[in-house]
Amino acid sequence: MRVCTILVALLVVFSVALAKDIVSMPEVDMMGPGGVEAAYIYWRNPGGAPIGHADVGELFYGINKWAEIDAVGVHPSDLLDDVLEFNAYIKVVPEVIGKHPALTVGATNIFREKWLPSSDAPPPSGDERISPFAIVGWSFHVPDGPPTWRDPYLRLQVGYGMNYHEDQLFGILQAAFTPNFFAGIMHYQGVPGYLAGWNSGKGWSAAIGTLGDDHGWIHVSYDWKTDLHF
Repeated sequence: MRVCTILVALLVVFSVALAKDIVSMPEVDMMGPGGVEAAYIYWRNPGGAPIGHADVGELFYGINKWAEIDAVGVHPSDLLDDVLEFNAYIKVVPEVIGKHPALTVGATNIFREKWLPSSDAPPPSGDERISPFAIVGWSFHVPDGPPTWRDPYLRLQVGYGMNYHEDQLFGILQAAFTPNFFAGIMHYQGVPGYLAGWNSGKGWSAAIGTLGDDHGWIHVSYDWKTDLHF
C-alpha cells in the first residue's frame, strides 16, 4: 500500500501560506516485479477551500525488483486544471532485518509536467522541475510472531528531497498492530499527518487520516500481480 505518496500535495493549490510546506511524499517501499496498485484518494475540504473535495488517482507498477514507475493525477475542482506527474524509484539496497535498512532513490515529475505549485513556483504557476529524493526504511522492531497490540511491528522511514520537495527531511513512523490493522505518524515539511487503515491481505486496503489542520482524507487501493516484468 502506497498511501503516503500524495496526501498533502493538493493543499498548496488553495493556500499560498502553506505553499512552502505542502508537497507529495516519496516512500522507500516499492511494488514487486509485475506488481500493480491502483489507488483513489478522496480529499475533504483541501486547504480550507469551499469546493468540498478533490480527487486523486494513483497507479504504481513494479518493473522488476529494483525499479518502479508510477503516475499520480489530481483533479482539484471543476474550476482548476487537472495535473499529472510521473515518478521513478530505484531500490539501491533492500532491507535485511536486523542487519541494515533499505535505501531507495528516485525522482518525481520525471517528464517535467506542470505539477502542483511549490514555494519556488507559487499559484497560479505549477512546479515543472524534476525533483530527486533519497529515503531509507528501517524495521527496528519485528515481533517473533504476528504483530499484536502489545508487540507491534514498527518501522521508520526518513528521507531527503530536493526542488519540489523543498530541500528538507521528511519521514513516517509506521506500526502494524495486527496482520491487518496499521497506523502511522508522518511529518512532511512542517505538516504533521496521522493515518489508520486496514489491509485485507487479499489486495484491498483502505485508510483514513488527516494532514495539517482539519483536512481529512479517505484512501482505497487494490494490488494485483501481473506477468509483465523485466
